[in-house]
Amino acid sequence: MGETTISVKNVFKSYPVGDQRLPVLEGLSLDVHASELVAVMGRSGSGKSTLLNLIAALETIDSGEIYVKQHALHQMSRRQRILFRRDNLGIIYQFFNLVPSLTVEENILLPFLIAGDKNPAMKTRLEEVLEFTGMASRRRHLPSQLSGGEMQLVSIARTLIRQPGVILADEPTGNVNLETGKLIMRKLQESTRISHASIILVTHSPEDASWADRIVFLKNGKIEPKFSLNKGETDVFHIFRRLEELGI
Repeated sequence: MGETTISVKNVFKSYPVGDQRLPVLEGLSLDVHASELVAVMGRSGSGKSTLLNLIAALETIDSGEIYVKQHALHQMSRRQRILFRRDNLGIIYQFFNLVPSLTVEENILLPFLIAGDKNPAMKTRLEEVLEFTGMASRRRHLPSQLSGGEMQLVSIARTLIRQPGVILADEPTGNVNLETGKLIMRKLQESTRISHASIILVTHSPEDASWADRIVFLKNGKIEPKFSLNKGETDVFHIFRRLEELGI
């Protein structure tokens, strides 16, 4: 097993509701290693997206510790979190978040443009990710000329172009058909092998989760460690059985 790239330690997170606070995560701990794809499952409202947002440095924790690539997110200022997210993390959402007026290749190059990075290598990386995602023939098209699956592949290419060590994917196949979903999951799985990225996949789909190296289940604000599924167990049958056992 590779080095630990994500370490969540005894994290608590709640949100204000009137004059009370609603607990969402209650002492959650999770480690993810290099070249590992970990699926996080749980019922709606269990805190899966909250966990992803905390690791993405989009929100702050109430207490506990979060380390990403040995950097302590819980000790960073707001600006430090923004810069760290830009330079180290790739985030893939269910909704594609493409700029309508930009072509496929312009959307993919957007992270370089936002960062003011004029590295000549970006042209080479553009060709690599276009080829990897199968979008080379669509490079001049606008998002309005693409299918939903193609738009998601563009968003994945945009994430991969800067070769992030950590990729966070929130229901990445939620708006595509089954066959395109399989393609997207294959590309995510391949990226752990090619670039040794760590991927956390939040999903409701047993089919998507079956691509993972490990599956963890979130219930009552915590990961249920004794119910985790490891390599060799992450088939759809085992996943459905575990979901039934947990009442998810």
